[in-house]
Amino acid sequence: MPIAESIKKLAANGDEVYTIPCKVMAIDETERTCDVQPLNGDAEIFGVRLQANLGDDKGVCIFPKSGSEVLVTFLNKKTGYVALCSEVDKVVGKFGTFEYTHDDQGFKGGIGGNSFAITSDSVKVDGFFESVGGGTGLKAVLFKLLDELVAAILVTPAGPGSVDPVTIGKLQALKIEFAKFLK
Repeated sequence: MPIAESIKKLAANGDEVYTIPCKVMAIDETERTCDVQPLNGDAEIFGVRLQANLGDDKGVCIFPKSGSEVLVTFLNKKTGYVALCSEVDKVVGKFGTFEYTHDDQGFKGGIGGNSFAITSDSVKVDGFFESVGGGTGLKAVLFKLLDELVAAILVTPAGPGSVDPVTIGKLQALKIEFAKFLK
């Protein structure tokens, strides 16, 4: 039963809404529920909701870390949901064709046929570019390319030559334009 329907029934039957602190014992990512142990010593509670519709992969779902503390709010005597978490294991979301996962490994996802991944040492966007920690970024590579083109020695039948001053000016202007949007 969706949470909105539970709230309507709650208002109609006079059930009291209450919240209790609990410890997360187990997580079911497929059903998007967790089992918790109330900190007051009451019996373990199974199938506490992590999102409105059980087993649905749409919307946003915050998965608490196993062993962490959460606040479980009850809409009635049978239906509870995690209202707040002390620690988060991961957050997943799906909105139409946009999907993402954010955890201690990084942030990754995609929309349509395009994907991205951001980790502590790299940024990848759909195979279009990659910046790896300790290596050189896109800006450094482009600037090096432009500097090499400006300094190029051209081999001609008349002997060695250099890049035309007008072309050098255009390459330097291009470097300034790149500097405006690349970090």
